[in-house]
Amino acid sequence: MDAGPSETGRLGDNARELAMTVINTLEGAELTAQVFRTETPLLVAGKHLTLLIGACRP
Repeated sequence: MDAGPSETGRLGDNARELAMTVINTLEGAELTAQVFRTETPLLVAGKHLTLLIGACRP
């Protein structure tokens, strides 16, 4: 799996896509948390991102 920085210091495609997924999930969770005035979306996003990132580690 192309997960981390290469010898040139650039992220591989999988790492880049994972980073985008994390950012998009957190942004969506923050917006939802603000609209509904609850931290639950952030907690749920954090829980699932932890599982996702853990599954992507070598």
